[in-house]
Amino acid sequence: MTPELKSAILSTLNDLLNGEIQYKQFGICGNLTYFWSDSYDWIHDNSPRWPEFSGDGNYPIGISNNPYNDYHNGDLWEGEYGEKRRRFVEWMIKEISQIETFER
Repeated sequence: MTPELKSAILSTLNDLLNGEIQYKQFGICGNLTYFWSDSYDWIHDNSPRWPEFSGDGNYPIGISNNPYNDYHNGDLWEGEYGEKRRRFVEWMIKEISQIETFER
């Protein structure tokens, strides 16, 4: 990961955490993928380490026993689900902050 990419990821994650959500109809990946094509893979591979992981790598945030429905049947950024999503974003910020960068 280059320093520029890491900076852009952390900036966008901080925006999401602070309610500055460019694409409210999308989750975290959808707000990152336009400049970080590996966002889905990173989340899928790393989310099982999050203490509140839903058990589903495709839908790591859940408030019921069906994280797929949680994602598709509600407001992604409001209420209990939105609060949990922001906790995941906080966790991502901590994790990505620790990633070493390299120059191309």
